[in-house]
Amino acid sequence: MTAQVIGVSGSPMSGGSTDRVIQRVLQASGLDSELVRLWDIRVEPCSACLACAETNICTAFDDDWLQLAVKLLRADALVLGGWAPFNMLDARTKTVIERAFSLRHSMLLLAGTLGVAVVTGTVDPVPVADDVLGWFETEGMVPLGKVTPAGIDPCWSCGLGEACTVGGTVPLVRGEYELFWYPHRERLPRPDEFVITPEILPPPVEEQPRVLPEAERLGRSLAEAVRRRREEHRNAVEQMLPGAAELAPAALLRALLEAKGEAAIGGEGELTRLLDQTEEQSRKGEPRAAQTTLLMLGRRLLWQPQVEDEAMRNLLVSETRRAVSELYEAAAG
Repeated sequence: MTAQVIGVSGSPMSGGSTDRVIQRVLQASGLDSELVRLWDIRVEPCSACLACAETNICTAFDDDWLQLAVKLLRADALVLGGWAPFNMLDARTKTVIERAFSLRHSMLLLAGTLGVAVVTGTVDPVPVADDVLGWFETEGMVPLGKVTPAGIDPCWSCGLGEACTVGGTVPLVRGEYELFWYPHRERLPRPDEFVITPEILPPPVEEQPRVLPEAERLGRSLAEAVRRRREEHRNAVEQMLPGAAELAPAALLRALLEAKGEAAIGGEGELTRLLDQTEEQSRKGEPRAAQTTLLMLGRRLLWQPQVEDEAMRNLLVSETRRAVSELYEAAAG
């Protein structure tokens, strides 16, 4: 069974600040969850080859992306966590964002997924977390909020001594990098007396005000949003077609088209033909072809500029997206 909530951590420190905050969000949700550490798997950066355009399946690398993509597509929510070296998102977490490009062709397969951002940084990680929330929005996801704990930057813990004249530490304290903001300045000595000691490092996330309470609040909000969205979906299906809420996505697509007809959404038999083709391809053991046809069906739905029954179109789009997600593992195999 796929977890309802997937936590993804780009931190190189197993069990470090980022991992612990993500875990707190997952635990507070009370939902089935899984934490995926990007340092435990191999995900290459996007090569911009566009081989994914027709199928939404990245075939550029023999790595672990497709297994992670299946988890993301089947989950109700994503808690994406990384750290912020040089005031930017770290490379491994950014790689997930890049490779998720393969999931957006035709109909934004991650649309509707709830999103929480966790970004850890010695200096101000808030703008970086806001960038992650912005990415959620570009994928049609629903951003619920962010947690931005202070962490230990490598420049503060490299072990080369108590002072550094080229890294971020001394220039930060002496005000040369006005862009930076250290949330625990009260721990720092005067600039002319500055040395790197354990005392200047940020406290553990468990001792940082607002960090874990915010993580727990977002976990509870996430659980409530999942419950509410599932209830709204059931109500929408029952209102459109009583008794059909338990049908699988592909079966519900056919039932809606047969019961309501295509005229209300601007179709003239094309949607039913594509659905017939999808089922025939599935029977022949051609899941990738079936997925491509489903994506074509989704495009037809979204391309209609005006429809009489917008609610039905929205439901059909949602069920097409769910049908593609259910087929994705077989199609990617």
